[in-house]
Amino acid sequence: LKQLIQDGLRVILNVSVMKSAQVAVARTALMILLKICDYFTLAANYLSEKYDQGYMVDLENLYQDHDIANLSSAILQNLATHPGNRTRFYKVELRGTATAAVFQQESAQAPPS
Repeated sequence: LKQLIQDGLRVILNVSVMKSAQVAVARTALMILLKICDYFTLAANYLSEKYDQGYMVDLENLYQDHDIANLSSAILQNLATHPGNRTRFYKVELRGTATAAVFQQESAQAPPS
């Protein structure tokens, strides 16, 4: 499955450099690209930490996670350069900030266990 994700991201990366496609790609794939980037960045960081601590880690899995995180990040960087995507990125950032604020507020109000 990771190989399929990598291949798909490579195709999207090639398309994402074309200004004429950047708005359409962002409109259809921005949220999933953000989720992919976030998930695989966290996974790669976790595996890297375990590897640094001396745990046995499947290095192929680690390399794939890093590659997927890097590919999705590069796509997002390409999409962010288009002026037509500024509002879309801004709204996503606001949504993420609001969600984090609600989560932080709920965590602060939760009784200690």
